[in-house]
Amino acid sequence: TNSSNIPTEGLLMSVVLFIHNLQIGFMMFNSFKNAEKSAKFSFAMTLISSLPAYILSIIGFFISNINFGEMFKCIILSFSFGSLFYVLVIELLPQIIKQYKTKYSFLYILIGILLSSVFIFMEWNMQIFGLVVASKREFETVFERIDKNSYKEIEKSPFKVFEVKIGNKKVYTILSGVGEILAAAATQHLIDKYNVTFVFNYGVVGSLVDEIDLNNTVIVEKIVDYEFDTTPIDDSKVGEHLGLINDQYLRVNSEILSLVKNIRPDLKLVTCASGNKFVATIEDREYLHKTFQAEICEMEAAGIYITSYVNNVPAIFIKGVSDTKTGGAEEFANMIKESSAVAFEILVD
Repeated sequence: TNSSNIPTEGLLMSVVLFIHNLQIGFMMFNSFKNAEKSAKFSFAMTLISSLPAYILSIIGFFISNINFGEMFKCIILSFSFGSLFYVLVIELLPQIIKQYKTKYSFLYILIGILLSSVFIFMEWNMQIFGLVVASKREFETVFERIDKNSYKEIEKSPFKVFEVKIGNKKVYTILSGVGEILAAAATQHLIDKYNVTFVFNYGVVGSLVDEIDLNNTVIVEKIVDYEFDTTPIDDSKVGEHLGLINDQYLRVNSEILSLVKNIRPDLKLVTCASGNKFVATIEDREYLHKTFQAEICEMEAAGIYITSYVNNVPAIFIKGVSDTKTGGAEEFANMIKESSAVAFEILVD
């Protein structure tokens, strides 16, 4: 995180934690004093046991893109071990045991603490992913393949967002709308509001070559933003975002590609032509293939990639072919459900 650009959320979190920790510190100090401990001992124990919480406050000052859910977790964890131990062992447990004394009292308490710790750890250890889907038909296929109890709608505007839980993964699924601009805005929304650490994009694409036909699922290795052209005013190539990414192609991280290929070695790596245009004619498809060596075409990948790139969040693109080199809008409508289902199955695995 760039410390010269402190976000409002990080500053707010730091202030809240600092005030909270001061309050806990005073409570601890008074508890030790009431137990007839010396002032020096009380101060030392308060300082030492509260140190992890104050370190969290300092770290929180430099954390960006956190949401209030993450802030709440940090506040809960900021309870110093010293104060928690003191309240439980010295004050709370003796009263509970005295009032409800049985031979199983300690066992009940231990089981309760262990279960609470497991639930907190599971929630804290949850991996957070973002899934960007362009069309309503593609979006609906996500929920046809998972249990109804594992997802819920959490936002309707500016984008429809669902929270999906798959194992230890929390996947925020967003309906972006069609085109690079909306896809970029939706990706930024996931990063800013839900603090996603990885972005997935799946959807249906058109094929530009005979070797890739209907129902093939492919992994995008590189993207060309073929409608982006500043060549009249600089030395760039078509598709090159000079000064940001000095390459005609937007290249997906090779380590991430290797991980996906290890899961599904049968999938082909392809070059994707991305632009704000539905490519329906044979002439346009042949142009994209001959000019950029692209094998598939679609309308969102470049916007998602660039937004993820500037936020230092990795992205992967899994595409299902729904129309062939000679096909068009009718084939797209007929094949969208099946190809999207195949792509989502790969995402889940």
